[in-house]
Amino acid sequence: MIDLKYIWVLISINRHILTTIQNEKSRKSLNSKCITTIKIQNQQQFFEFSHQSVLSNLYYAIDAIETAIQSHHSEEISLNLKNSEQMLQLPAMLDEDDFTASIPNRYLVCCSYFYLSLVRKLLGDEWHAALHFLQAVLVAPRVVWTEFAPELCESLFRKSENTSLEFVSFNFEEEINEVFVKEKARRYKECLVYYQVMLYGEIPWWSSYCGNNSANYMDVSNTSCVSSTSVHHESRLKTCNTYEKIHPMDPQDVMQEKLDARNINKFDSSMFTRSIEDVALSISKRIEKTSIDLNCRVEDLLIEEALQPLEFHLFDHASSRLRLGLKNHEESSNMKLQTSLGKYGEEYIVNTASIFESLICSSGTNYGSLKDVILDELLIVISTSKEEKELRASVSILTTIVSRNKSIIEDVKKKDIKTLELLPILVEIVCASSQSCYKSNKQEESLLMTPHAASLMIIEELVTSFDYATNNMHLEAISSPHFLSGLFEVAKNDNLEEFFSLTTILIKCMQFDSQCRKYVSKFTPLAPFLHLLDAENIRAKCTALEYFHEILCIPRSSAINLLQRIKRESRMDIMQILMQCAHQLQPDHQILAASVLIQFDTLNPTDKSLFREEAVQILLKALTSEESSEQILSASILSNLAGTYAWTGESYTAAWFLRKTGLNSPYHQNMIRNFNWLDHSLQDTSIDVWCSKIAKCIISVGDSIFYTLEKGLRSKMKKVSRDCLLTLSWLGCQISKNPDSLSNSASEIILRGVEQFLHPGMELDERLLACMCMFNYASGKGKQKLMHFSEGVKESLRRLSNITWMAEELHRVADFLLPNTSQRISCVHTQILEVGRNFSISVCSLIYYKGLLFSGYSDGSIKVWDIRGHSASLVWDIKEHKKSVTCFSIYEPLDSLLSGSSDKTIRVWKMIQRNLECLEVIVMKEPIHHIRSHGETIFSITEKQGIKVVNKSREIRDIFKGKHGKCMAVAQGKLYTGCTDSSIQEYNTTHNREQEIKPPTRSWRKQSKPINSIVAYRDWLYSASRHVEGTTFKEWKRSGKPKISILTDKGDNVVAMEVVEDFLYLISSSSTSSIQIWLRGVPKKLGRISAGSKITSIYTANDIIFCGTEKGLIKGWIPL
Repeated sequence: MIDLKYIWVLISINRHILTTIQNEKSRKSLNSKCITTIKIQNQQQFFEFSHQSVLSNLYYAIDAIETAIQSHHSEEISLNLKNSEQMLQLPAMLDEDDFTASIPNRYLVCCSYFYLSLVRKLLGDEWHAALHFLQAVLVAPRVVWTEFAPELCESLFRKSENTSLEFVSFNFEEEINEVFVKEKARRYKECLVYYQVMLYGEIPWWSSYCGNNSANYMDVSNTSCVSSTSVHHESRLKTCNTYEKIHPMDPQDVMQEKLDARNINKFDSSMFTRSIEDVALSISKRIEKTSIDLNCRVEDLLIEEALQPLEFHLFDHASSRLRLGLKNHEESSNMKLQTSLGKYGEEYIVNTASIFESLICSSGTNYGSLKDVILDELLIVISTSKEEKELRASVSILTTIVSRNKSIIEDVKKKDIKTLELLPILVEIVCASSQSCYKSNKQEESLLMTPHAASLMIIEELVTSFDYATNNMHLEAISSPHFLSGLFEVAKNDNLEEFFSLTTILIKCMQFDSQCRKYVSKFTPLAPFLHLLDAENIRAKCTALEYFHEILCIPRSSAINLLQRIKRESRMDIMQILMQCAHQLQPDHQILAASVLIQFDTLNPTDKSLFREEAVQILLKALTSEESSEQILSASILSNLAGTYAWTGESYTAAWFLRKTGLNSPYHQNMIRNFNWLDHSLQDTSIDVWCSKIAKCIISVGDSIFYTLEKGLRSKMKKVSRDCLLTLSWLGCQISKNPDSLSNSASEIILRGVEQFLHPGMELDERLLACMCMFNYASGKGKQKLMHFSEGVKESLRRLSNITWMAEELHRVADFLLPNTSQRISCVHTQILEVGRNFSISVCSLIYYKGLLFSGYSDGSIKVWDIRGHSASLVWDIKEHKKSVTCFSIYEPLDSLLSGSSDKTIRVWKMIQRNLECLEVIVMKEPIHHIRSHGETIFSITEKQGIKVVNKSREIRDIFKGKHGKCMAVAQGKLYTGCTDSSIQEYNTTHNREQEIKPPTRSWRKQSKPINSIVAYRDWLYSASRHVEGTTFKEWKRSGKPKISILTDKGDNVVAMEVVEDFLYLISSSSTSSIQIWLRGVPKKLGRISAGSKITSIYTANDIIFCGTEKGLIKGWIPL
């Protein structure tokens, strides 16, 4: 259909251009203005040749047009116009924001397009004449308005205040609203391009109006959408003034409107409407004609331009009917509107879907162009329209198309829907109450697809079909109690199609936000999902199982309450239904059914249950399946049956049992990824009782469970082997309470498999869980099995003894059982890691935080690495500090990280939803060299070696006045500071007391050496300067003398030091590119490790020695 408003624009522009061509005085005046500007600039003495070429082209093009107009020979006219058009191309392509010979390019480009419009009009091309004129307006609206066409611009670009006959017009002398003019010109141009393509090959009925000699011409700016096939064109141009005004009318127009108002009745409603199918077929024919004409290269470009969002409203036929109601016969028109909507609603959707099917089956880019146009329009209407019927019909059309062919969603995803606000209207449709307008007309509602179902389908695609960031953006927009409560209302409807989309959305919302998960678990209606579980439809059963599995991933006490609630509200034999699902569905959903079944059965007081045993066997069978997906899912469910989840839905079972091993140090906790150790789920007291009950259930199956889990330990899939280790860990808690015969048989099966997880090079959580398994399965008489452990196992237990009491206990028993065995200490170190690139920036500091390795660089950047075995990947590269990042420290109160920098700031970082965020910036007066923390207090050593204390109120004060600090360590609630005068100072944070535990070296023969490094390990304190000294804290205070002392070569100094269970790692000033390895127990040098370049930082974690170099590399070694 054609909106005559834009045809009026086409006619008005062409009439003005024709008037300009025919009026010799006006034409020469315009030429004179332009040429004068060019000549003035040409009088400059110095100019570039390229500038002269541009100005010459414009000058001679204008002259050629004038010659063509004066000529009477067709060949001469054609030649001059062709030459003029070619010459105008050069100035038209200038950069609008630049200058040519001191003339603004915007003026030259505007002139070029204006004269191009004259050329196209002289050649009979009315479409391009109008388009070139509008382009001139887009380039320089003020120039066109004031110099070329003031009256035309006044007519085209008036700004309307309302829909009445009163308008605010522009005044030349006042400020012109260029933004408004450009926007309106752009809309005119886009629509004219569209209509040009749409009507290609036809002789337009309005062509006679483009000449100013037409007797029938009148102002037709006030138009509506009508069919182009009607023969009453002139009458239509007159009468459409009745419906919409976009500029003031003169008295004659008003009088004509009054005279013709009575003729409105004579127009059949079909003249104002045309089905979408007719429009689509019409467009398709035009495009097809265009593609056949191989000689029209310009038209191909126009087709591409027509693909941009145009003002092609699918619902213009409805709006035109509404406009009819503004005048006479309002009641009659409204009745026709309702009747017509009732007729075309259902057919409208079917026709659109049919068109899409035919377009998909058709080849060629032109059919794709039409498909894009329809999709664009649907999305725009949904996101911008205020009309309820348009919205509902648009949603229904789009979802009908998608339901017929799922591949269409890929086309929708290609659209720039991020800029379209689709979600608000979809959410409002979903959240509408049962008394809303959507249910006010049952007859009308039945004609279209249910708004809830249609909207839910689109929302489902918006939150699942895009990349991670886009999906989350959409989820953030809908994750609110208002929307979730609306979903719960929809859940009460008996509509299966709604349930599939609704359940997917609920699951995604729970996975996205912990508050959503908490809200859903508390307020979800259970009956609809239980009914879904009992349905005959296989997909319905699977959907219900996915929902129950996800909603039970909550803290254990809340999960138990939810299970009891489901059991109370269920009016069916839910155990029997779940068992049927566990036998009848596909393997993945069998596993989910078995998981839910075991949890329900655990609520029963009986120790034996046929359901329980069958469900466990299903999980074990899946764990030995050849399908990796089944193995992963089964192992994950088994590992978490006895544990708990955080409200985020993340498993905290491992964190719960790691706490049982004695993992309480923030330093060691931060070597393990993905846990918030302050999470309230770890304080849940119901986990122990639940674990005991579920473990009894699993153990009752017999030895098959241990054989299956032992096989899982040897899986090549890291996730499967780790989950099997976690399952054995919580089973072991119950095994230790069972008869020795059971623990003996279990230990015989699994201990050899568990042993591999103890050694350095494995993740710390795996080493601790393995240690827990050994402690529980070797309890009682099983401890005799420690005699058969290899030396390597005993060595690993010794190295873990600083972290967990279980390892210390096992190692003590092994020493007791084998008292005469020599203690093996392996001094061979193997490099397992090299990360980073040759950044030519030094690695100044290293630390583990949330299981990730943080490295601070001399350029102020912080690079975060995910270390997995022998490989590493860069997670983040953050540049917040302005200068070198010199130090890190864990800040326990906020479960956060501190970074100190030479830019005189300390930044507080926190991991929030797997993203690193800077919470606070503490500004100091000097560059920071070292930081440590205890409780809410932060300690720092600044560039001038002053020791500062920053309290929780961020007040800064000095301690150890008169001392110059060089290094720090925090242990047993106290700060130990190594000073430049070789003394060690102690600061008691509880009592705010200072004490010197090692006095400075005083000798007239020797100069005091600063303490460059101080390390606390267990109950020992080590210091490094010219030599390394170490003794217990008590001995330092009592005598101030060390128990061990390592002397360096003459003139050498130890500049950095790290301490682990077996070794001291030293870096000396004489060899800064290597790490010396010394035994911790006795002062014996074992060897050295070469880093290849100067070492600028050193750090130990999980028996790995890391170093950062001046070339930006991070290297790591483990002892074998």
